[in-house]
Amino acid sequence: MKKTLSLFLSLCIINLVCADIYAGVPSPINTVVPADNIIVSDSFIPVDLGVIVDDIYVGSDKTIINIQDLHADESTQKNIVSILEYLTANYNVGTIYLEGAVKELNFDWLKVIKDEKLRNNVAQKLLSDGKITGAEFFGLYYQKEKVKFYGLADEKVYK
Repeated sequence: MKKTLSLFLSLCIINLVCADIYAGVPSPINTVVPADNIIVSDSFIPVDLGVIVDDIYVGSDKTIINIQDLHADESTQKNIVSILEYLTANYNVGTIYLEGAVKELNFDWLKVIKDEKLRNNVAQKLLSDGKITGAEFFGLYYQKEKVKFYGLADEKVYK
C-alpha cells in the first residue's frame, strides 16, 4: 500500500489552466509552461511522464501547462525534468514560470564549479535532497539555450 501511495503521489499531474498567470495572479502551482497552439489530447505527453487531468479552452491561441507536483520528492522532480525536456523538444516552449520565485531566474550560480562532473553531482545531490525542484534542475542545464525562467509569485507577498 505504501509503495502504491508513493507511486500515485509521485506522478506529475498536468493540468491546463486559464491565463491568470499573465495577469500576475499568484497561483498555487509549481511550474507553468506557456506554449503556442498546442492541441491537447491523451497523447499530448507520454503516459509514463504524467497524466492530463483537465483542460480548459479560454479562447486564446496560447496554451498554459500547469505541472502539479509532490514537493521535495526526488522521483517526482526527476519526472518534471523529463516532462520539461519533452515539452521543449516537441513544442514551441520558450518560457517557464515557477512558484515561490519572482523576476527572471538565473542559474549561473552553479557554474562557479568549473569541474563539470562535480557540478553535475552537486546538482543531482541538491535535487535528491529536495533543495532544488525539477524545474530548477532543468534550468541549470537549459537556461539561455532556448528557455527563459521567471518567478510566478508576487514579490510583495514575500516581504
